[in-house]
Amino acid sequence: MSGYTVFLSSTFSDLNKERTQVCDALALIPVSVLCAEHSGDTGKRLSPTLKGWIDEADAVILLIGQHSGTLSGSGKPWTQVEARYAIQKKKRLFVYVRQIPDELRTLIDQDLEAKRKLEEFICFIEKKIANVPRFNLGQCCRLTAMVVRDVDRYLRTLEKTRQEASYLDSFT
Repeated sequence: MSGYTVFLSSTFSDLNKERTQVCDALALIPVSVLCAEHSGDTGKRLSPTLKGWIDEADAVILLIGQHSGTLSGSGKPWTQVEARYAIQKKKRLFVYVRQIPDELRTLIDQDLEAKRKLEEFICFIEKKIANVPRFNLGQCCRLTAMVVRDVDRYLRTLEKTRQEASYLDSFT
């Protein structure tokens, strides 16, 4: 199985460790991973670049933490822009939400408006996607295993569909 690409999106500061581990583990499938920090400064506007990568990807992975993230030029967090675009393009979207125990609530965005918007976004995602797994702070390995399992399963299904289509095309 080769030639598949996924786009990985998350807030950077609160999910840096998880994002790095997921990215490294996806290489075991193997699959190409597209994400903003791998591109460096290309000199291009970010929005068209990200949309192009999402268009190119076979699936999109979204990790949601407790911060709304860096705002795009439109004033919306980049992760939300990316997820909404993936939904609009009918891309297969895998979403994982990190939960924080009550005793560590100080890690949650203290800006009440940002927190409200993040909660609204999570509700929006849950309405669009049937299964949104949760993982706890400190469960980086569990998250990585879930992502690799889910993406591998999906890409194997894609591969089987492509092989069947190729087989049927050989008769025409």
